[in-house]
Amino acid sequence: MHCLKCDYPLWNLAPGSCPECGTSFKPTDHEFSLGQVRFCCPDCDQAYYGDGPAGHLQPAEFECVSCRRWLTEDDCIIRPLVGEAEVASQIAPLFQPNTTLVKRFFRTCGWAMVRPVDLGKGTPVSSSTMTAVTFMAVIQFLGLAVGAFPLLAIVVAMPMIAGGGMPVGGLIFPVLLAAGGGMLLTIVMILLNACVVHLVLVLTGGVAQGLGRTVTLCCLGSGPAILLSIPCFGPYCGIYLSGIWMIVSTILLLIHGQRVNGWRASISVLVLPIFLIALGIVVISFGTMSATVATTRAGPNLVNVGMASPSVGDHTREVSAALRTFLRDADPESPEAFLVAIDELVPDLFPNDESNLIQIEGNGFRGWQSERFFLLTVPGSGAILTTPTQRQGDDDRFLVVEISGMIESTSKVAEADLRGDLVKRLDALGGRGRDLSKSQVQGWVESVEREPVSSP
Repeated sequence: MHCLKCDYPLWNLAPGSCPECGTSFKPTDHEFSLGQVRFCCPDCDQAYYGDGPAGHLQPAEFECVSCRRWLTEDDCIIRPLVGEAEVASQIAPLFQPNTTLVKRFFRTCGWAMVRPVDLGKGTPVSSSTMTAVTFMAVIQFLGLAVGAFPLLAIVVAMPMIAGGGMPVGGLIFPVLLAAGGGMLLTIVMILLNACVVHLVLVLTGGVAQGLGRTVTLCCLGSGPAILLSIPCFGPYCGIYLSGIWMIVSTILLLIHGQRVNGWRASISVLVLPIFLIALGIVVISFGTMSATVATTRAGPNLVNVGMASPSVGDHTREVSAALRTFLRDADPESPEAFLVAIDELVPDLFPNDESNLIQIEGNGFRGWQSERFFLLTVPGSGAILTTPTQRQGDDDRFLVVEISGMIESTSKVAEADLRGDLVKRLDALGGRGRDLSKSQVQGWVESVEREPVSSP
């Protein structure tokens, strides 16, 4: 039995005023399941069971068999059946008094997962929205600190450290910054979704309570995300399960916490996720189409015809476009597609003569070298082009252009670091980089013909 105004549990209370909102209540204002409650005498606690319409007493007035008091139904205290929870258990655990914070937190997570209906009914209207937001933020923090961070350390940090890559000190800060940013973004998205949910509910027929209660219910619905705090396995295995579970729990919480029907609650919760998924598809499709158009429409007008010997550093965009054309060949036997494409975009940038090429084979990758470039590809994954810079005395004397999916990267690498850089890039693309021997790279470096540089 709950207050008709604020939904506060009224079990075990003498008829009178609701402790939460002050609204008067009496048993005859409510309906009960037949035989599922006890009507108890306020003097001797003698129990009676309703067998009349809507579970009420029949007759409604009688003399108590224990204390001989004349009783009416509205005099009785309503209690649940023997063995069921008392009034404290009818309130959402997060808002129960005299309970430790840890118990309140994990019990609320449990209710959100297996008892979302009770959680929605048991959340007082006057409950603190900030408490619910803090509950949601703690879940996100645990998912990051306990669940994801060990996985990041194992999958990302250890291989880089073992391979002699970025120093530990230089790696920790960017990883923490990226992880913290992801956690804050998730918190903001849950709060934004709560605002969208409330707007949709208001526009489709109104709600019983204001925005604060909708935010509270949506934050409590994030309880299933506690699965992400399982070290290593949580983020890897539980992200999709917890996401679907959160959506279902939030819908049930809104149905019983804001007194709306199922289809309105479902639509309001799914509006923002569906919009974001559609937006992502549009952005990816637009990016793919733009790259295709740039490849097919670019022409000789992109070339600086005044240069007798074009510089790769001035045409990295065209090199990237040619590499994308090259990658469309699922299993290239030669770099012909790349050479033809780059010659159309920037004539004379590289010699289009395959007879001078030396082929390189490795586990999961293949490559070719000439006097002007060193080309490696992991079929279906990405391609790496290395060429000498044009500036004499430049410490970073090799330019590396990499294409992987929608990602393009360009960087300069010193001669001493060139082989290690190429090995890491091949490993990241799925090839076995250690198959690229030092002698292969050094042999190409020694064969490079450096072009003279004009005076400034």
